[in-house]
Amino acid sequence: MDRRRFIQQGSAAFSLGTVAGTSLPLSAWAQARKDTLRVLSEGAPNSQDPHGEGVSRESLGLFFNVYDRLINFDRAQLSPGVFKYDYGRFRGELAERFETSADGRTLTFFLRRDATFHDGKPVTAADVKWSLDRAVSLPASKRQLATGSLENPSQFTAVDAHTFRIALPRADRYTLPNLALSFASVLNSELAKSHATAADPWATEWVKAHEAGGGAFRIESFTPGQQVVYTRFDGWKGGTAPQLRRAVFQVVPSASNRVAALLKGDADVALQLPPKDLDALTDTARAKVVSVPVTTSFRFVAFNTQAKPFDDVRVRQAIAYALPYTTLLRGANLGRGEALYGARPASPRAAAFRSPIPTTPSCSRRRSCWRRPAIRRASRPASVTTSATPRWPSPRRC
Repeated sequence: MDRRRFIQQGSAAFSLGTVAGTSLPLSAWAQARKDTLRVLSEGAPNSQDPHGEGVSRESLGLFFNVYDRLINFDRAQLSPGVFKYDYGRFRGELAERFETSADGRTLTFFLRRDATFHDGKPVTAADVKWSLDRAVSLPASKRQLATGSLENPSQFTAVDAHTFRIALPRADRYTLPNLALSFASVLNSELAKSHATAADPWATEWVKAHEAGGGAFRIESFTPGQQVVYTRFDGWKGGTAPQLRRAVFQVVPSASNRVAALLKGDADVALQLPPKDLDALTDTARAKVVSVPVTTSFRFVAFNTQAKPFDDVRVRQAIAYALPYTTLLRGANLGRGEALYGARPASPRAAAFRSPIPTTPSCSRRRSCWRRPAIRRASRPASVTTSATPRWPSPRRC
């Protein structure tokens, strides 16, 4: 199952309970949604602008459903029907192919000639240029893209209608991963610019409340804080068309209400459930639990190495050796997690203690981490689904 197919972003997009603001009873939804996937989430998208500031994590799911990028991450299969992003491989989305110069400082993308936005306008290199200009000019996306040496509009060139070039100040292995993030989403530049003003040249106020994309799904309706209804964009060319025609993403803050609706058959997917609810659902045949590690969610212990007593390496080692990592993980996440670096001793002395504590290499950046102990990455549920009426479309991306 994949992010766009289930109208979600990894483990961060949906959940279930009493539906805020809907006039239909849950049973009515169950009867009416023959071709509709119903997803329930703890929180709601708060913006439709992929370059915007202060977006909720649920908004990330919206961005990946509604917008395309030049490239996207490929996927890896965890188990039958369950996929995650493969961050080491990429595949074209708006770009059917791309080339890298011998010195790694020039990337050339060749766009699909049949790609269009939701309003039917063809996607051109001018749209890509304006979108990335916008992305490196607005604060949130600028901060992220700069980590991949994408910093200035002068780096981007629309060579012709279907060829786009990026010039880098240095070869950077983080450039391609950044281009696959929502921060590099491509907007319909003509549509967005028609709503720009002298005070808001990037149309941030309009885009926050309106989509300007060409992704696999378009937004049928958006009710802030309550629900988003998606419909499939049949003109999408960025990959294999999803089988799912429509999806309703609704906000249900209570985890117990999300579970109850799921088991009753009033919902297909419940997201963001705490470990205790997942354990209870694991024991029933009425639901299927899918848990995928989230690479951006982790716990660690950091020391201020400029202050006593943590300026003494022996103190930091002693704390690393003493912390009961396995017990902490079990208590906080009921054992749902994955080691970041694997169990390996930090030194011969650590081996003598037979310590399973993994540690990071020495680090001089920011004040944090000489031999910082890596605890474990939390494994959050990608989704929980009813097994009575499976609606899984064919897998397409992670």
